[in-house]
Amino acid sequence: MNILRKSSILVFAILLITTSCKKFFRKDLSLTEKEYTEKGMPDIGKVWSEQELIKAHVTLGSLRTKKFQTLPVKDSRKSGKVFSRIISRENLSFLDDQTKALHDKAYEIQTLANFMNEISRMYHDNFKIEQYYSRELIEIYLFEIYIREKMMELSDKIINSKDIADVAMSSGREAIIIGYVNLITTLVMEQEKTRSYSSGDLRRLSGATLKSVKENLKYLNSESKQRLSTELTNASEKIKSRSAMKDISEMLKFLSE
Repeated sequence: MNILRKSSILVFAILLITTSCKKFFRKDLSLTEKEYTEKGMPDIGKVWSEQELIKAHVTLGSLRTKKFQTLPVKDSRKSGKVFSRIISRENLSFLDDQTKALHDKAYEIQTLANFMNEISRMYHDNFKIEQYYSRELIEIYLFEIYIREKMMELSDKIINSKDIADVAMSSGREAIIIGYVNLITTLVMEQEKTRSYSSGDLRRLSGATLKSVKENLKYLNSESKQRLSTELTNASEKIKSRSAMKDISEMLKFLSE
């Protein structure tokens, strides 16, 4: 009887490990830096401008169409540096350029935001629950939060600017706030997808959304706060994770103050 019991425990343990390995480990089918360059990827040794972003978008789109598993992956010996360039905060270094006009910065950051939105789509498999690029998607989501935060920060500077060209763009602030609220809502809803990401990655994402909401409340008006509160309340009815629920409760608390 004891032998049967021990055998059952051993089989269960093997199944558990096998399932975890299937979910969190994968064969690296990405290309080398040289191969990406040959396919049209821009130089990863420098900050990407708008033109480089376009080249990267075209290259990655073509690779995804031909073979989904060939996109750059996090921490890969072959393509890790390429992936790091895609989500590098250095790509936002133009925001620190004192010679560049605010309205020009606004156009550039919008281009980067659109680029990352497309990258998010490329790395997501719409036909499967378990995500091959689960780790990469989390990093992309975190970078998208950062970009949206910088967009709101820039919009504040534009509103306070006396430059006519800047003032003409001030009406875009509302769309920026809506975009931020939509992103936070979408990422909170990702907490439902426990089969798509590891629990650790979901906790990172949840913590990042909480931190972002707490630090960027100053940019939200009463209407956007109410909308985000409603969305978070609706999300809380579907999410089972205790840690995620705790973070949502904290966000709702901040939004009600």
